[in-house]
Amino acid sequence: MTTNEQTEVEVYPLGQLTDVYGCIEQDTRRKFLTTDVIITSVNIAHMNEKHDNVYAQYGHLFRGAIESPDSILIAEQGRYYIVKQFFLDDGKEKYLTLLLQPKREDDPVNYCNKIVTAYVRGRKKFRQLVKNTPKLYYIRESMAGILT
Repeated sequence: MTTNEQTEVEVYPLGQLTDVYGCIEQDTRRKFLTTDVIITSVNIAHMNEKHDNVYAQYGHLFRGAIESPDSILIAEQGRYYIVKQFFLDDGKEKYLTLLLQPKREDDPVNYCNKIVTAYVRGRKKFRQLVKNTPKLYYIRESMAGILT
């Protein structure tokens, strides 16, 4: 748990980066400084307030998305989109999109990779994200057909 001057910020472990993230390290020639991924109470509050309660509804999917992503894309400012496909009870196809902020060399020693925000989108928005993103690092073979 970390404390700042105004409010107490709680830190929760979410999972570990797995071998699939090696595609980023290979392309960028930069290693992740840690495999640990966390989320803070501030980020959770943001997701629930600004993104339709995404953490409250889909937080149980975050670990699976991090440890076994269906796709990884570059985002702005050295961040990465992690996407996991899932289906609602009514059969609707959805895509959980997490924004990963990697730990940087100038961050304090106790910092970890962090999920900054999250969205749930349909197939059309997912395809649009891929189309508008300059780099697709990884896509699970079973999902490749979605892009055509």
